[in-house]
Parts: sequence; structure tokens; C-alpha cells
Amino acid sequence: MAETSVVHGAIRRESSGDLISDLPDHVIHRIFSFLPLEDVVKTSVLSKRWRFTWTTTTRLVFDDELECRYLDFPSFVDGVLSRVTSPTVKTFHITIFLSDEACRPKLDDWLRKAVERRVEDLRLCLFDAEKEVLYKVLYKLPPFLYCSSQLVRLQVSGCCFSLGTTAITWSCLKFLLIEWAELSDDMLEGIVRGSPVLECIELNFCRGLKNIVIDSMSVKELGLEQGLMPDESSDLEEIRAPHLQTLRLTGYWWLSDLEIISAPHLRTLRLTVFWNFDRVLMPDLYIDSVSRPNLSSLVETKLDFGDVSDDDCRNLLKQFLDKLLGVSTITIGPRCLQILSTLEMEGVSSQLLEYQNLTAVSLRELPRIAYILRNKRCLEKLVITATPD
Repeated sequence: MAETSVVHGAIRRESSGDLISDLPDHVIHRIFSFLPLEDVVKTSVLSKRWRFTWTTTTRLVFDDELECRYLDFPSFVDGVLSRVTSPTVKTFHITIFLSDEACRPKLDDWLRKAVERRVEDLRLCLFDAEKEVLYKVLYKLPPFLYCSSQLVRLQVSGCCFSLGTTAITWSCLKFLLIEWAELSDDMLEGIVRGSPVLECIELNFCRGLKNIVIDSMSVKELGLEQGLMPDESSDLEEIRAPHLQTLRLTGYWWLSDLEIISAPHLRTLRLTVFWNFDRVLMPDLYIDSVSRPNLSSLVETKLDFGDVSDDDCRNLLKQFLDKLLGVSTITIGPRCLQILSTLEMEGVSSQLLEYQNLTAVSLRELPRIAYILRNKRCLEKLVITATPD
């Protein structure tokens, strides 16, 4: 053990020679935060003092894939939870493959223990045995979770909500992510109503939503991601959020989808489109009569097209730029910039070059910089974002 002595009025700490044992608890727990939970448990052999230090950790991250060497993952989780002595758990993340119904009671028990220890950051990601997130493995969230007033961040995948007579009371929740889930309009309304300080909502691949209505004054950011087959269309009929400031749309979105948005205070729209279907299957994408959406408050837009053919990207880009005239800041991805330079070589005027109030263009690749500098005389600011190969 380290000893402390006073020499000529100065305090000097004499080390016992065991520097690992001399580390303060907050440093040890900081080290734990960078290690898989399996390795955190193994630190008990480092020194006598560390033998039980891991049991006071407030960060529990269980990953069935990382811990795949354990034939009985549920027993591993049970063993850790039975030894943890900390009265609070700030972070509780669990990723598990649901191969049968027997795992579900275990999940109830684990979540109850996390809630009893006033968990603040909860993440529950459920997969089927083939390591895919599918609707067929939906886990019904237990009612006691809806009353976890200490939650600040909640992320659930492969789950479904069933309130019944239980009212949601997430009084501290600020961030919510729901993906691969069954979610109704009424359920979303109940979640927003029971989360008075909620700031950001992410809804990815959620079935059952038709009218997304977010009247909360605290929710400023909304992210939506959807995936559709070529012969499918979105079930969404309305996105109404009067106080929303940032909207992110990712996946399979058509130009006409912008018309269902009612967000008078929206300032930032980030659109990332991924599709490569025959245009015959998407007639609404090429209808010139689509009116300009009521997004007059926008000051920033991001356009990024992923797996999109050249012809589709050309048509989509031209139409979006036309509908979003007046936006002062535009961020475009490399595919869009490539198409713009192609249009220039073909002698086709690009709407981007006609923006009188364009003040910033952010690029993610270098070869097209000369194109912007050569053609955009009113450009005030050019942001170059270099990305690794």
C-alpha cells in the first residue's frame, strides 16, 4: 500500500511498487469503458485491489456476437449482473440473438434489474438466429420500462410497444431511437406526450406509422429511414412537426414525399436516397407538376444519392434543386457533384450554378473542386471534407 509522509512541509507519496493498484477508481472505470465486458471481468486477476473493482462498474455492454465464444450467453449475462454491486447503472446495452422464446423472460429480468438501478442509457438490439433484424422476432417491451423516469437515452431494435393502460413517463428522456419495430400513430403520440424534454427522435424501418404528428416544443430533430421494394410505396401520409428544426430522410424517398411535410420552422433538411429501380415503377418521381413543398424556412439542405443510376440521379437532382431554390447552404455528396459536372460538359445549365444566395458547398471528394470554383462566381465559402479511401 502506498504511504504518505511530510518532508520539510511537502507532501510526498511513496509508491508501494504496484502502480496498477494505486490507480484511482475513476481512472480504472475509464479504462473499463474501452474494454469489452469479458475483458473487464478478467481484470480481477491484475491485482488484489482490482479483484472486485469491476463489480462497481456503471457501464454494462453485452454483445452476443462479441461474446460468441460463450455457448450460454444468457448465463454469462446472469453471472455478471449477480456480481455487480453498483447501486446505479448509467449504461446498459445488450445485443442478443433470439433463437427461441425462452430468451424473452431473461430479457424481462435483465431490463428490470437495469431499471431498478436507475439506468440512464439503455440500448436493446434484438436479432434472429440468422443475425438479421426482422419483424418476426419482435419482443414486447415490458410495462415497467415505460415508467423508467431516469432514462436519458433509449435505443430499441426488433421490439414492439404495447401500452394498454400504462402511461409513458420518461421525464428525463432526450434521445430516442426505434428501429425495426411495430409502432402506431397513437403510440408515437403517447411517447412524445410522456417525454417532456425529448429533443431527438430516430425512427428507422418502423411499420404501422401513417401520420407522424409531433407537437412537442422540445423535439427539434427527427430522423426517418425507410426501405421499400420496387412495387411498394410509403404508408406515410403526413409528417407534421410545427417546432421541428432538423429533418433527416434516409433510404427510399420520392420527390412527392416532401409534400407531406408540414414543418414551418424547419431549417435543415438532409436527404440521403438509395434506390436503383426502373423508372416505370416510380412514376411519381418524374412528375413535373409536383409543387414546391412548404419548406420556406429552410436555410440548409444536404443531398446525397447512394445506389442511384446516372439517369435517375440526373433527374432527381435537377428536380430537387428546382424545388429547393432559396436555400442558402447546400451540401452535396460526390455522386451529385459528378452529375453536375457531367451536365456542364453536355452544355446543360445546372440550377446549382444559378443560386444567387448560395453561400456554402461542402464536398466529400477532391476531384470536382475545380468545377465549383470555375463556375460559381458568387460562392462565398467552400468547405472541403476529405474522406479516407
